[in-house]
Amino acid sequence: MLEIQIDGPVFRSRIPLNLLVSQSVINQTKPPQEFGAELSFPLNVQSATLAKRLVRLSKDAVLSLELAAESSPQDLVVFRLIKVSKKFFISRIYKKLGKGLTLAQLDVLSEQQFEEGWQDYKVVFKTDSNPADNYQDFIATQEHKAIPTTEHQLASLSKWLVKTGRVSALPKS
Repeated sequence: MLEIQIDGPVFRSRIPLNLLVSQSVINQTKPPQEFGAELSFPLNVQSATLAKRLVRLSKDAVLSLELAAESSPQDLVVFRLIKVSKKFFISRIYKKLGKGLTLAQLDVLSEQQFEEGWQDYKVVFKTDSNPADNYQDFIATQEHKAIPTTEHQLASLSKWLVKTGRVSALPKS
């Protein structure tokens, strides 16, 4: 997990962060352009407040931080990477996505489900995309799954009508 705090001249802003990742090879570090991995995303920050974001790095990654033009290195107060457990990582991904996940589900989550969750999480921070397209994609892939079936809605409605006394319960035959 990345924790960052910037005390900049603006109270609240969305700063673009570029974490350039290079691979460490026994006391030698390949430059980021050779390795080709870059994590770029906007991060909503409030001056003098800690902002957090999950990042996924290899064990031998070496990072370089590039701040936006409106922020200077002197504004950077906290830059911390915290290694978290896989269960914590997954639970935070699903929490950010607004998906409920019980401890039992967390224990049996497949690698494919984890990767799908991670890809969905990264989309939340995408900078080079159209927000309207992202939202339409979200509706089609995520929100649609959350809509109960017609049968479930009718069953819930009839339970509510009986519970509130608007309709009397039908005798069981």
